[in-house]
Amino acid sequence: MSSLFLLGETMASPYPDPKPHPGGTVYVQQPPPTNTMGTLGFVFSILGLFSCGLFSVIGLLLSFIGLFKEPRGMAVAGLIINLVGSFFFAFVGVFLVIGLVGMIMTLMGIAAVGTMALEHIAQYQPLSEAQQHLVSEWDGNGIPTEQEGNDLLKGKNDTWGNQIRYETDGSTYTLISAGRDGVIDTSDDIPFGPFSEMIPYDMNQLPDDVQKRLEEIEKKHKEQMEKMGPLGDEDDESKAVGEDAEAKSSSSGGKGEESADPKKSKKAGEGG
Repeated sequence: MSSLFLLGETMASPYPDPKPHPGGTVYVQQPPPTNTMGTLGFVFSILGLFSCGLFSVIGLLLSFIGLFKEPRGMAVAGLIINLVGSFFFAFVGVFLVIGLVGMIMTLMGIAAVGTMALEHIAQYQPLSEAQQHLVSEWDGNGIPTEQEGNDLLKGKNDTWGNQIRYETDGSTYTLISAGRDGVIDTSDDIPFGPFSEMIPYDMNQLPDDVQKRLEEIEKKHKEQMEKMGPLGDEDDESKAVGEDAEAKSSSSGGKGEESADPKKSKKAGEGG
Protein backbone atom coordinates (compact mmCIF):
# COMPACT_ATOMS: atom_id res chain seq x y z
CA MET A 1 0.00 0.00 0.00
CA SER A 2 2.82 2.36 0.88
CA SER A 3 4.52 1.42 -2.36
CA LEU A 4 1.47 2.38 -4.36
CA PHE A 5 1.23 5.63 -2.48
CA LEU A 6 4.84 6.46 -3.17
CA LEU A 7 4.40 5.50 -6.84
CA GLY A 8 1.38 7.72 -7.18
CA GLU A 9 3.19 10.54 -5.44
CA THR A 10 6.13 10.17 -7.83
CA MET A 11 3.86 10.13 -10.89
CA ALA A 12 2.01 13.20 -9.69
CA SER A 13 5.24 15.16 -9.21
CA PRO A 14 7.89 14.09 -11.73
CA TYR A 15 10.25 16.96 -10.88
CA PRO A 16 12.07 17.13 -7.57
CA ASP A 17 11.14 19.86 -5.18
CA PRO A 18 13.53 22.84 -5.33
CA LYS A 19 15.96 22.83 -2.52
CA PRO A 20 15.46 25.73 -0.16
CA HIS A 21 18.30 28.19 0.20
CA PRO A 22 19.69 28.46 3.69
CA GLY A 23 18.25 31.94 3.79
CA GLY A 24 14.83 30.68 2.83
CA THR A 25 14.90 31.89 -0.85
CA VAL A 26 14.06 29.45 -3.68
CA TYR A 27 16.03 29.86 -6.99
CA VAL A 28 14.37 28.62 -10.22
CA GLN A 29 16.56 28.28 -13.36
CA GLN A 30 15.17 30.37 -16.29
CA PRO A 31 15.55 29.30 -19.96
CA PRO A 32 18.18 31.25 -21.94
CA PRO A 33 16.85 34.32 -23.84
CA THR A 34 16.15 33.98 -27.56
CA ASN A 35 16.34 36.48 -30.45
CA THR A 36 13.78 35.43 -33.05
CA MET A 37 14.47 38.31 -35.44
CA GLY A 38 18.21 37.74 -35.27
CA THR A 39 17.77 34.01 -35.97
CA LEU A 40 15.44 34.68 -38.91
CA GLY A 41 17.88 37.23 -40.30
CA PHE A 42 20.67 34.66 -40.17
CA VAL A 43 18.48 32.03 -41.88
CA PHE A 44 17.65 34.48 -44.68
CA SER A 45 21.34 35.30 -45.05
CA ILE A 46 22.07 31.62 -45.73
CA LEU A 47 19.21 31.50 -48.22
CA GLY A 48 20.62 34.63 -49.85
CA LEU A 49 23.92 32.87 -50.50
CA PHE A 50 22.11 30.27 -52.62
CA SER A 51 19.85 32.77 -54.41
CA CYS A 52 22.44 35.34 -55.59
CA GLY A 53 21.39 37.71 -52.80
CA LEU A 54 17.66 37.59 -53.53
CA PHE A 55 16.71 36.91 -49.89
CA SER A 56 19.52 39.01 -48.46
CA VAL A 57 17.51 42.21 -48.61
CA ILE A 58 14.80 40.73 -46.35
CA GLY A 59 17.42 39.16 -44.10
CA LEU A 60 19.22 42.48 -43.77
CA LEU A 61 16.07 44.09 -42.37
CA LEU A 62 15.43 41.21 -39.94
CA SER A 63 19.04 41.19 -38.74
CA PHE A 64 18.97 44.95 -38.16
CA ILE A 65 15.85 44.61 -35.98
CA GLY A 66 17.51 41.71 -34.14
CA LEU A 67 20.44 43.94 -33.10
CA PHE A 68 18.21 45.65 -30.54
CA LYS A 69 17.64 42.45 -28.54
CA GLU A 70 19.92 40.06 -26.68
CA PRO A 71 21.63 37.85 -27.68
CA ARG A 72 23.02 39.63 -30.73
CA GLY A 73 25.40 36.99 -32.07
CA MET A 74 23.09 35.59 -34.78
CA ALA A 75 21.88 39.08 -35.66
CA VAL A 76 25.43 40.40 -36.15
CA ALA A 77 26.45 37.38 -38.26
CA GLY A 78 23.29 37.65 -40.33
CA LEU A 79 23.79 41.39 -40.80
CA ILE A 80 27.30 40.94 -42.21
CA ILE A 81 26.33 38.10 -44.57
CA ASN A 82 23.18 39.92 -45.70
CA LEU A 83 25.17 43.08 -46.46
CA VAL A 84 27.47 41.12 -48.75
CA GLY A 85 24.51 39.37 -50.38
CA SER A 86 22.61 42.64 -50.85
CA PHE A 87 25.57 44.31 -52.59
CA PHE A 88 25.97 41.27 -54.82
CA PHE A 89 22.24 41.31 -55.62
CA ALA A 90 22.41 45.01 -56.51
CA PHE A 91 25.48 44.42 -58.70
CA VAL A 92 23.89 41.52 -60.55
CA GLY A 93 20.61 43.41 -60.79
CA VAL A 94 22.26 46.29 -62.66
CA PHE A 95 23.67 43.94 -65.27
CA LEU A 96 20.37 42.09 -65.51
CA VAL A 97 18.62 45.38 -66.23
CA ILE A 98 21.23 46.31 -68.85
CA GLY A 99 20.87 42.92 -70.48
CA LEU A 100 17.09 43.17 -70.43
CA VAL A 101 17.18 46.62 -72.02
CA GLY A 102 19.57 45.34 -74.69
CA MET A 103 17.29 42.39 -75.43
CA ILE A 104 14.24 44.66 -75.69
CA MET A 105 16.08 47.02 -78.04
CA THR A 106 17.15 44.07 -80.17
CA LEU A 107 13.59 42.80 -80.41
CA MET A 108 12.37 46.31 -81.22
CA GLY A 109 14.98 46.60 -83.97
CA ILE A 110 13.96 43.27 -85.47
CA ALA A 111 10.30 44.29 -85.27
CA ALA A 112 11.08 47.66 -86.90
CA VAL A 113 12.91 46.05 -89.81
CA GLY A 114 10.18 43.45 -90.26
CA THR A 115 7.42 46.07 -90.07
CA MET A 116 9.19 48.28 -92.58
CA ALA A 117 9.61 45.38 -95.00
CA LEU A 118 5.97 44.33 -94.69
CA GLU A 119 4.80 47.92 -95.09
CA HIS A 120 6.79 48.43 -98.28
CA ILE A 121 5.69 45.10 -99.70
CA ALA A 122 2.09 46.15 -99.07
CA GLN A 123 2.75 49.51 -100.78
CA TYR A 124 4.47 48.05 -103.84
CA GLN A 125 2.15 45.09 -104.35
CA PRO A 126 -0.60 47.18 -106.07
CA LEU A 127 2.05 48.88 -108.22
CA SER A 128 3.44 45.52 -109.28
CA GLU A 129 -0.02 44.24 -110.14
CA ALA A 130 -0.73 47.42 -112.12
CA GLN A 131 2.51 47.03 -114.07
CA GLN A 132 1.66 43.41 -114.88
CA HIS A 133 -1.80 44.50 -115.99
CA LEU A 134 -0.27 47.19 -118.19
CA VAL A 135 2.07 44.66 -119.84
CA SER A 136 -0.74 42.19 -120.47
CA GLU A 137 -3.10 44.80 -121.95
CA TRP A 138 -0.59 46.58 -124.18
CA ASP A 139 -0.45 45.21 -127.72
CA GLY A 140 1.40 48.02 -129.47
CA ASN A 141 5.06 48.58 -130.31
CA GLY A 142 7.54 50.04 -127.84
CA ILE A 143 5.99 51.50 -124.71
CA PRO A 144 2.67 53.32 -124.30
CA THR A 145 2.40 57.09 -124.30
CA GLU A 146 1.25 58.77 -121.09
CA GLN A 147 -2.30 58.98 -122.39
CA GLU A 148 -2.34 55.33 -123.44
CA GLY A 149 -0.70 54.15 -120.24
CA ASN A 150 -3.07 56.07 -117.95
CA ASP A 151 -6.05 54.81 -119.95
CA LEU A 152 -4.89 51.21 -119.48
CA LEU A 153 -4.42 51.78 -115.72
CA LYS A 154 -7.88 53.20 -115.07
CA GLY A 155 -9.35 51.59 -111.97
CA LYS A 156 -5.92 50.48 -110.70
CA ASN A 157 -5.44 52.04 -107.27
CA ASP A 158 -2.62 52.05 -104.74
CA THR A 159 -2.77 50.92 -101.09
CA TRP A 160 -4.63 54.11 -100.08
CA GLY A 161 -7.18 53.94 -102.91
CA ASN A 162 -5.53 56.56 -105.14
CA GLN A 163 -5.38 56.15 -108.92
CA ILE A 164 -1.95 54.90 -110.00
CA ARG A 165 -0.28 57.32 -112.39
CA TYR A 166 1.71 56.40 -115.51
CA GLU A 167 4.61 58.61 -116.66
CA THR A 168 7.08 58.16 -119.51
CA ASP A 169 9.98 60.03 -121.09
CA GLY A 170 9.66 58.15 -124.38
CA SER A 171 12.23 55.47 -123.67
CA THR A 172 11.28 54.36 -120.14
CA TYR A 173 8.13 54.45 -118.05
CA THR A 174 7.36 54.70 -114.33
CA LEU A 175 4.26 53.97 -112.27
CA ILE A 176 3.69 56.38 -109.38
CA SER A 177 1.60 56.12 -106.23
CA ALA A 178 0.50 59.42 -104.66
CA GLY A 179 1.31 58.00 -101.24
CA ARG A 180 -0.51 58.49 -97.97
CA ASP A 181 -1.44 62.13 -98.63
CA GLY A 182 -3.05 61.28 -101.99
CA VAL A 183 -1.29 64.16 -103.79
CA ILE A 184 1.07 63.63 -106.72
CA ASP A 185 4.50 65.34 -106.74
CA THR A 186 4.94 65.41 -102.96
CA SER A 187 7.64 63.92 -100.75
CA ASP A 188 5.73 60.72 -99.97
CA ASP A 189 5.17 59.70 -103.62
CA ILE A 190 6.19 56.11 -104.34
CA PRO A 191 7.77 55.63 -107.79
CA PHE A 192 7.80 52.17 -109.32
CA GLY A 193 10.34 51.90 -112.10
CA PRO A 194 11.68 53.03 -114.47
CA PHE A 195 11.18 50.20 -116.93
CA SER A 196 12.52 50.17 -120.47
CA GLU A 197 10.49 47.24 -121.82
CA MET A 198 7.01 45.85 -121.42
CA ILE A 199 7.96 42.87 -119.32
CA PRO A 200 6.37 41.83 -115.99
CA TYR A 201 8.18 42.98 -112.87
CA ASP A 202 9.60 40.39 -110.45
CA MET A 203 8.26 41.13 -106.93
CA ASN A 204 11.12 39.13 -105.39
CA GLN A 205 13.35 42.12 -106.15
CA LEU A 206 12.97 44.96 -103.67
CA PRO A 207 13.11 48.47 -105.17
CA ASP A 208 16.33 50.37 -104.55
CA ASP A 209 14.79 52.98 -102.24
CA VAL A 210 13.15 50.27 -100.11
CA GLN A 211 16.42 48.37 -99.84
CA LYS A 212 18.24 51.56 -98.94
CA ARG A 213 15.83 52.42 -96.13
CA LEU A 214 16.04 48.89 -94.71
CA GLU A 215 19.83 49.09 -94.72
CA GLU A 216 19.72 52.46 -92.92
CA ILE A 217 17.47 51.00 -90.21
CA GLU A 218 19.78 48.02 -89.78
CA LYS A 219 22.82 50.31 -89.57
CA LYS A 220 21.24 52.53 -86.88
CA HIS A 221 20.22 49.45 -84.92
CA LYS A 222 23.77 48.07 -84.99
CA GLU A 223 25.17 51.41 -83.78
CA GLN A 224 22.74 51.47 -80.85
CA MET A 225 23.65 47.93 -79.85
CA GLU A 226 27.39 48.71 -80.02
CA LYS A 227 26.88 51.61 -77.60
CA MET A 228 25.28 49.20 -75.11
CA GLY A 229 28.60 47.36 -74.70
CA PRO A 230 29.24 43.60 -74.50
CA LEU A 231 25.89 42.87 -72.84
CA GLY A 232 24.04 44.80 -75.54
CA ASP A 233 25.42 42.81 -78.48
CA GLU A 234 22.96 41.52 -81.02
CA ASP A 235 21.77 38.01 -80.53
CA ASP A 236 21.89 35.32 -83.20
CA GLU A 237 18.42 36.18 -84.48
CA SER A 238 19.31 39.84 -85.05
CA LYS A 239 22.54 38.87 -86.80
CA ALA A 240 20.57 36.50 -89.02
CA VAL A 241 18.24 39.36 -89.99
CA GLY A 242 21.28 41.50 -90.88
CA GLU A 243 22.78 38.73 -93.00
CA ASP A 244 19.46 38.20 -94.79
CA ALA A 245 19.23 41.95 -95.51
CA GLU A 246 22.77 41.97 -96.97
CA ALA A 247 22.01 38.89 -99.06
CA LYS A 248 18.85 40.52 -100.41
CA SER A 249 20.82 43.69 -101.14
CA SER A 250 23.43 41.85 -103.18
CA SER A 251 20.82 39.81 -105.05
CA SER A 252 18.72 42.93 -105.59
CA GLY A 253 21.72 44.73 -107.10
CA GLY A 254 22.31 41.95 -109.60
CA LYS A 255 18.65 41.78 -110.61
CA GLY A 256 18.45 45.56 -110.78
CA GLU A 257 21.22 45.73 -113.36
CA GLU A 258 19.53 43.08 -115.40
CA SER A 259 16.17 44.90 -115.22
CA ALA A 260 17.73 48.30 -115.94
CA ASP A 261 18.92 47.24 -119.39
CA PRO A 262 16.86 44.26 -120.54
CA LYS A 263 17.86 44.91 -124.16
CA LYS A 264 21.45 43.94 -123.39
CA SER A 265 20.32 40.80 -121.60
CA LYS A 266 18.02 39.99 -124.53
CA LYS A 267 20.85 40.45 -127.04
CA ALA A 268 23.16 38.36 -124.90
CA GLY A 269 20.54 35.62 -124.90
CA GLU A 270 20.16 35.79 -128.66
CA GLY A 271 23.95 35.70 -129.07
CA GLY A 272 24.15 32.58 -126.89
